[in-house]
Amino acid sequence: MELDGAGLTCAQVHAAAYGAARVTISSLDRARAAWRAAQELTGPVYGQSTGVGANKDVAVEEGGLDLLRSHAGGAGPLVAPEQAKAMLVVRLHQLLAGGSGVDPGGCRSSAPGPRRWPTPPSRCTGCVSCSTPPSTWRPSASSP
Repeated sequence: MELDGAGLTCAQVHAAAYGAARVTISSLDRARAAWRAAQELTGPVYGQSTGVGANKDVAVEEGGLDLLRSHAGGAGPLVAPEQAKAMLVVRLHQLLAGGSGVDPGGCRSSAPGPRRWPTPPSRCTGCVSCSTPPSTWRPSASSP
């Protein structure tokens, strides 16, 4: 299965999560374009040089390291490894779509490549998590 930031389906996420599909990156074009555009920005940048949400007008220190730390945690029990893999597939797809302005080099390092995809321990509640049981996110027969 090739990811390029467009057209990801629930069925593809399911296949990648359960090992039925090998994930590769077919294009970094959108991510590269967004990264180049981000390099030219001046002034405050939401989530990069400012906080987020209610703190959108507050300047952040240390290049946003505190912001990253505050959004990198979770709580509750660990989700199933397949659910964690599904979350990674969706996040990689979002980065490849090009809206974030992150360095596209990070996209390449996020893809599993020829080795098996490592499964990070992920909690059921948190910023990058899924709080529903796997039975609710499997694609149905009507999924595209």
